[in-house]
Amino acid sequence: MKKFKRGTLFFFIPFVMAAAIGLWSWRKKTTALPDEVKIILEWNRLALDIETEVEGIGVPVATRFYGYFGLIPVSIQSNIKDKTEEIQKLFPELVLPSSSSQQNIDFVLACNKAARLFISRYYINLPYRLNKKADDLETEWNKKRMHIQKGEDMEASKRLGRDIANAVYNWSATDEQGHQAYLHNFDRSYIPPVGPGKWQPDEEHPMPALLPHWGKVRTFVIKKENYLAKPLPEYTTDHSALYYSQALELFTISSPLSYENKWISEFWSDDVRGLTFTPGGRWISILCQIIEQRESSLDVTAEAFFKIGIGMADAVVACWNSKYHYNLERPESFIRKNIHDDWRSFHHSPNFPSYPSGHSSLGGVSATILAAIFGDQLDFTDNSHEGRIEFLGKPRHYNSFSEIAEENAYSRIPLGVHYRMDCQEGLRLGTEIGKKINTIKISKSPKINQAISGI
Repeated sequence: MKKFKRGTLFFFIPFVMAAAIGLWSWRKKTTALPDEVKIILEWNRLALDIETEVEGIGVPVATRFYGYFGLIPVSIQSNIKDKTEEIQKLFPELVLPSSSSQQNIDFVLACNKAARLFISRYYINLPYRLNKKADDLETEWNKKRMHIQKGEDMEASKRLGRDIANAVYNWSATDEQGHQAYLHNFDRSYIPPVGPGKWQPDEEHPMPALLPHWGKVRTFVIKKENYLAKPLPEYTTDHSALYYSQALELFTISSPLSYENKWISEFWSDDVRGLTFTPGGRWISILCQIIEQRESSLDVTAEAFFKIGIGMADAVVACWNSKYHYNLERPESFIRKNIHDDWRSFHHSPNFPSYPSGHSSLGGVSATILAAIFGDQLDFTDNSHEGRIEFLGKPRHYNSFSEIAEENAYSRIPLGVHYRMDCQEGLRLGTEIGKKINTIKISKSPKINQAISGI
C-alpha cells in the first residue's frame, strides 16, 4: 500500500509541476502590467459587473456611461502633464480642474478615487453588494499605494481624482435626455407610427418602446444628422422583394439551427440582466483581454478606453436615431404575417425597431477603433463567457477585429431578431463613426493632441 501511494505521488508530480508553471505564467502575465494599467482594467471590469446585475442598464445607457468613464484616465493624464486645454478643445463644455503640474500626483490614486466617485454618482441605484465591492476595490488600491506615496501626495492625488470625476459627471448631467435614463427606460406615452411594415410592440411581450428619444442624446464627436442610416427600399410583401427574401433566410436557417449557428447566436446574445453584460460591455470585455494579452502601456490603454467609449456612445445615438426614424418591424412579425403564422425567433425580439442593428453598429465602431490602435491582425480567443453553463458561451477564436465584428453582426440573423440588411447597415454605420473617432490623435506621451476639424 505504501509503495502504491509513493508511486501515485510520483505519478502526479509532473502534473502538479505543470499546474504550478501554468499558474506562475498566468501570474507573471498579470503582474507584468503596471499599476496604471491594472487600475483602469479593474474598474472597467467592475462596471461590467454592474451592468450585468442592475436593472435598467440597457445598451444605450451602458454605452453612454463608457463614453464619460473613458474620459477620466485621459483627463488625469492631461492634468498631470499640464495639457488640460487640449482635452477642453475637444469638449468645450467640460470644465476640468486647473493643472496640478507643481504637485507629485499619483495617477493610480487619482484614477482610483475618480472611478469610485463617478460610478457612485452616475449609478445611484446600486445594490449593497456592488457598492461594497466598489468600496473594497478602492480601499485595496489605496492600501497598495500607501507604501509608495507620501501622505500629502496621496491626498493631492485623491483631490485631483475627485475634482475630475465631478467635472466629468457634472458635464454628463447637463445632457437632459441621457441623464439618469436608466431610471426611465420606457416611454409609455410614445405612440409608434402605424402602417405597413412599421414596428409595433410585440403582442406576446407588450413592453413599451425602449428609449425612443435616444437619438436626441448629446454626442461626443459626430453630428448625428450626418450619420442617418441609408434609406430602406419601399416596403412590400412581394415574394421577389428584399423583405421577403431576407425574412425567408431567417425562417430557413432556423429550421433547425445548426450547432454552429446556435453557438454563434448564444455567444453574442448579450444584454440579459443577471446573466451577461450589454453588447457595448462585450467590447469593453474584449478590450480588457487584448490589453492583458499585449501587455499594453498606460498611453495605449487610456487611448483605447477613451476612444471606444465615446465611439460606442455616439454609434448608439446614431443607431437609435435611425431606428426610430424608419421604424421597421422586426422580421419575426413579418414572418408570422407572410410566411408562417406560428414561427418564433430563437430569442424574443427586442422592444424597439429593427433597422439598423445595434449590435452590428457597436461591432463596426469598436473594431474600426481597435484595429487602428492595435492593428487588425490578431491571434485572439474571446473568453468573455468562459465557464457559463446557461448558454453556449465557450470561447471562440478570431484572427482580426473585422472578423469579430462581422460574426457579431451575423449572429443577429440566426438569432432571428434582424434582417441581413439591418446587420449590414449597422456594421457600415458603426465603421463610418469609428473612422471619425480615429481622427482624434493621442500621442504616445500623455500629451493629448488636437486633430479634429470640421466635426
